[in-house]
Amino acid sequence: MGHPFIASPSCSALIKIVDNNVYLSHVTWSTYSIMLRVLKHYNFPWKTVNRTDSQKIPGFAITFSSYPTFTSSVDDFYLTSANLTITETTNNVYNDSLWNIVRNGSRNSVFTFIRGMVASRLAKTGDEWIAYFKYNNSGTIIDEHGGSDVDVKARIGKAAAYLQLKNIWNSKQLSTNSKVRTFNTNVKTVLLYGGETWRSTKAIIQKIQCLFNGCLCKILWIRWPDTTSYNLLWERTNQIPADVNIRKKRRKWIGHILSKTPNCITREALIWNPQGQRRKGKPKNILRR
Repeated sequence: MGHPFIASPSCSALIKIVDNNVYLSHVTWSTYSIMLRVLKHYNFPWKTVNRTDSQKIPGFAITFSSYPTFTSSVDDFYLTSANLTITETTNNVYNDSLWNIVRNGSRNSVFTFIRGMVASRLAKTGDEWIAYFKYNNSGTIIDEHGGSDVDVKARIGKAAAYLQLKNIWNSKQLSTNSKVRTFNTNVKTVLLYGGETWRSTKAIIQKIQCLFNGCLCKILWIRWPDTTSYNLLWERTNQIPADVNIRKKRRKWIGHILSKTPNCITREALIWNPQGQRRKGKPKNILRR
């Protein structure tokens, strides 16, 4: 209680110019379990307008780093047929007044991954890409609770897509161990990504655990009216409860932060104790005339 939300930026980019060559590196750093990446290439000869004599859009062909079932990069790394290379690095905002601008304009916003795809498809130059991307800025999902509820809802939606793989879950040729490994890499990893920064409430844990148990029941062919205890279900699939998973991720993340230099911002945030004007014991919300 009372601890500030600690952000977890996860992208770094490096651009270096040597002679007439440009070298670029993009790193999306996280836990090893998130390394389920796919290098995708799309070639869609879409037109700028709906006419047969219209030219193709500049970025009709794109290559990007992504994950299974995703149509966007997620890592924010693109190469386009317009000879553009798009990469992203996380920026922290230290001016709190900027969030008011984001919140006031959020009703007309578009999700970041959609604006990134549109800008990468339509832009011919870097200036054009910026102009497309900043249109209907989506801002941030952080709220007074640190964005946990919104993030969990989005994660559940992404992980639930894998539950549609009925051919895998119902296959009699695949062993239970193979199905469990598929669950660990494709469902569990996607759902718990960033879980070390969530606030652990009973409602959040219950939502995550419900999705876990439903998938495990499909793997073991447990259908209504058959029943089993959760402990037996976890034992047969070599799983641990969702709250234990999140606590383990949190300990690893704290260990990673403590390994940084003492003057690092993320390490200082662990013991940061901002002093406000409200006295101890005074209610957070008061009536004003």
